[in-house]
Amino acid sequence: MKKSTDYFEAHYKVWANGLGKSDRTIRSYIGALKNTIPRWLQEMGYPTSSFLSITSIEEYSAIATTALHLSEFQLRDKVGKGMYSAALKSYQTFLDDVFQVEISQDIDTLIQDKQLEETEKARLIKTRMGQGQFRADLIKHWQGCALTQYKQLEFLVASHIKPWRESDNNERLNPYNGLLLLANLDKAFDLGYITFKDKGQIVVSEALEDHQLLGIGLDMSIKMLSQHQDFMAYHRNHVFIN
Repeated sequence: MKKSTDYFEAHYKVWANGLGKSDRTIRSYIGALKNTIPRWLQEMGYPTSSFLSITSIEEYSAIATTALHLSEFQLRDKVGKGMYSAALKSYQTFLDDVFQVEISQDIDTLIQDKQLEETEKARLIKTRMGQGQFRADLIKHWQGCALTQYKQLEFLVASHIKPWRESDNNERLNPYNGLLLLANLDKAFDLGYITFKDKGQIVVSEALEDHQLLGIGLDMSIKMLSQHQDFMAYHRNHVFIN
């Protein structure tokens, strides 16, 4: 997925903001990634340009890992109260999200769609990245994890009920086609190992082993509205592993 430095910086800002990071923290992270850490590495004999110019996740991971293990970097990071290592790890997580093959393909498809207006295209790209208005709407509606009520936003994933690939553009932006879930629950839902009945009771697939270890209980439920029903029926019929 070959994109410009500006592309990654702009979308990193959206991604980090969606996790609840302050604008000040985001600016500090970007400054560290673009200037401070590359300069340190150059001084230590590791020629490095801005981390935001690296368009290979493998290359980024290798350079970031090298930096994190250098004793001089660790000393400077300690003086900075861990901000620099936090910036490296935050951007690594961002790239892991963006470079998921299916997501990157979907984003490229949207970018190349000449029938979409730029404003709608931007909304859809942010939604596909789990950010933007779609995520904000889910946070407002669910007020935390839909299943556990856990409220720390950086652990929560904005998940589509009817999968992105099977949804039209209106459904992709519809907040009633979404759940806000902890990452492990989102993965189980996305892969079809759990679903929900009309009244919100959880259904666990027999194919899911040791569901208790994932924190999934058979007595769990979510509060579904009538607007969720058609989307969840699709999930039960076409995604759930029965």
